[in-house]
Amino acid sequence: MFSTDTYLAHLGFSQRPAPTLPNLRQLHRSHLMAVPYDTHHTHRLSAENMADIDIDKAFEAIVPTGAGGCAWS
Repeated sequence: MFSTDTYLAHLGFSQRPAPTLPNLRQLHRSHLMAVPYDTHHTHRLSAENMADIDIDKAFEAIVPTGAGGCAWS
């Protein structure tokens, strides 16, 4: 299940950052460095399932395991 605190820890934050522009920039930079971009699942894309992404499955595939890409429901 998606967890903001686990995601932030994956990005290198020990606590939730204050909502400031410098922190937003750091969050963005950290996400780009910590979450790999992976397109090996794109062969399963179609117009019907393009927006059907299960947030919890995607979180489990990316944050705890370090994989990239998306998880479809």
